[in-house]
Amino acid sequence: MNQFQEPTHTARAGGQKETSTQTECNARGLSPRLSKVNLFTLLSLWMELFPNNEQKTTQRRRNGLVVVHSSKIIGLHCSSMELHAGQIAVVKHGSRMKDCDLYFSRKPCSTCLKMVLNAGVNRISYWPGDPEISLAEDKLLNDCCSDAKLDAKAVERLKSNSRARVCTLLQPLAYNMLQFVEETSKKCEFLQSIVDLDPDFKLEDFFTKCRRNRLQEFEKLFLIPNSEAHKEILKTVGLENVCDDVHFTNLRHKMEDLVFLLATIDCSVPKYEKFRFYCDSDRACDEHTNNEFQDFARHCMVQARLLAYRTEDQKIGVGAVIWAEGKSSNCDGTGARYFIGCGYNAYPMGSEYADYPQMDEKQQKDREARKFRYIVHAEQNALTFRCQDIKVDEKTMIFVTKCPCDECVPLINNAGIKQIYTGDLDAGKVKADISYQKFSGLQGVRKFTWQKAPINNILTSTNQAVHRKRGQNKCSTLQSTLSTGIMNTAGMCTMGSSTESVPSVESSALGCIANMEDPQSPLAKGDLKRPLKTPKPESQSEELLTSEISEPAFKRRVVEQQFDLQSLVTSVHAVMNDMVDKMKTTMSRLNTSFFDIQNVLDQQLAVLQSSREGASSQTGSVVESSFTQGLSNIGASLQNSLTAAVSDVGCKVQESLQVGFENLGEKIQSTMREGFASLITEHSSSHRNICNRNEDASPTEELNNSSQEVRIHNVSQSLLLHHPSQLSPGSSHESRTPSVVTQIPGGTKTEGR
Repeated sequence: MNQFQEPTHTARAGGQKETSTQTECNARGLSPRLSKVNLFTLLSLWMELFPNNEQKTTQRRRNGLVVVHSSKIIGLHCSSMELHAGQIAVVKHGSRMKDCDLYFSRKPCSTCLKMVLNAGVNRISYWPGDPEISLAEDKLLNDCCSDAKLDAKAVERLKSNSRARVCTLLQPLAYNMLQFVEETSKKCEFLQSIVDLDPDFKLEDFFTKCRRNRLQEFEKLFLIPNSEAHKEILKTVGLENVCDDVHFTNLRHKMEDLVFLLATIDCSVPKYEKFRFYCDSDRACDEHTNNEFQDFARHCMVQARLLAYRTEDQKIGVGAVIWAEGKSSNCDGTGARYFIGCGYNAYPMGSEYADYPQMDEKQQKDREARKFRYIVHAEQNALTFRCQDIKVDEKTMIFVTKCPCDECVPLINNAGIKQIYTGDLDAGKVKADISYQKFSGLQGVRKFTWQKAPINNILTSTNQAVHRKRGQNKCSTLQSTLSTGIMNTAGMCTMGSSTESVPSVESSALGCIANMEDPQSPLAKGDLKRPLKTPKPESQSEELLTSEISEPAFKRRVVEQQFDLQSLVTSVHAVMNDMVDKMKTTMSRLNTSFFDIQNVLDQQLAVLQSSREGASSQTGSVVESSFTQGLSNIGASLQNSLTAAVSDVGCKVQESLQVGFENLGEKIQSTMREGFASLITEHSSSHRNICNRNEDASPTEELNNSSQEVRIHNVSQSLLLHHPSQLSPGSSHESRTPSVVTQIPGGTKTEGR
């Protein structure tokens, strides 16, 4: 694989930005890219779903495992009926596991952990869900002495005493990654092939329904619905540091995103009855009708789809996986099949990303500035970084998400790969600097492409199975094979659930019978390649049997059993007619039942829709009226309250100001009146005293007193002039004090008031 360099982490849960010698595709404007840690985690989860025999109903859960050494995947394993995934890795790799990184889909048990730790691994990462020895049962969580809790304690002790790191590694997805995966999954070659060839196929409805179903399965398998139960399991397995609300919510969010992404990629290669991987040649093979092998091919194609999201090509992501099938089964949960290598398209390892062009032929007209000559293809990376040699005597298969180009076809052919599984939308085309013309003419390698099931595929494979075995029990073999072919054809018609396919079944069966009854047909003669001559008459039969002839022995047996074969054909004809009649009856009953169920469902749906529309309309009107009325009531009440409050405040302020000014005016006026009255009284008393003294004084003294009196009078006048409020209304110079007449020496009189 193209250099998976591991990042450095400082925490058990959560991820930091990764560093790599391989060029990164995190520059601005490029498509989002799946991190290496999340890629290995998703591959381990997907390996847990590897198609195999039924798992025994035990407390031990199936475990998926990805083994990484020096940034290269060297093993994809899953638990078998006898061994755990960790034990299988030790058996397969042994001492080569030293300094490896292991990614488990579940926390391994103590049996596996002690073996992989003893092998000298560098790090063990596991999915933080239910461990391999299940703790999901409520009774197990409450039982302190259960085997699961005892095993969890043993695992913690092993972890604390080892030099290897046993932790959880989950990184957040890149921005807009889920939307990007959904868009590219709908545009992948496998779904587009169905859209192009099946006009009744509705992509959006099919994809949405498929993802919903797969998401329910994955959530039930990989997630724990109850948050409290999940916290208890994390505490039991030694992850107390992620059980607080913030870290636990972050962990659950990352797990849900990865499960959703896996379900979306799984839907890009759907389980569709009409489409499978079929060989382009006319020869029928067991892989066409073997459901288990078809599931295996689909599983490997999803692995390639996961690898495609690690690409450094911002426009086209391609992934490739190489598997081989040995001559005998082994201890692995994958059976006789084992992993060879994988890769994705990227720039050469160790190079700087910005040193190479990023444009294709639609974006860059200059051929020298295009990217095609610099990117290493996914098939080339898979062959370069494979972990095992390709054996010539074993069946080796490569699974590619896109049709191999002219650069990769000769590499695949000369590497010893026997089968190619891919999409073929680009086969025979030339796109600017890339050509796909060599794929169609490739010889020596069987090409399996995603296509619609051929009509006569099952009958052809049945005929070949008949002629592989020749012997004296030829008639019984022929009868059983024909019965099997008819049952398979009936099964296809039943799965299709269409009444139009019944005549095709009958015509195929009758055509097969006609071929048997015709003495010139290859099927009646027992050889598809060399037809026999016309059988001899009965009179010549004994002579033909006793004479030494040069014809093959099987022709002699056909002549001997000619009469028995005619009776067998008649009986088979009758049996097949009965089967066709029963099939017609069954199909008519099924169609009637389907129509009845559909009518009932339509009626229930119409009633439900009408009730929902009525309820929604009533609810909308009630909510709208309540909201409008509530707003009006609130507005009126607020306005009235505000007006009343403002008016009250204004009245109180006005009253307070008026009372204050009135009190202030009265106080000032009374103070001024009292002051002036006291002042006038003092002046009057002083004036009387002066007058009394003048009567007894001498003229000189009288003169002096008079001058002093004049000064006092002038002071009084000035005081009265500065206080007009004390003057009479008639004159501004009148005083309310009694007038005083002063005699000035020299005969002049002066009046004073």
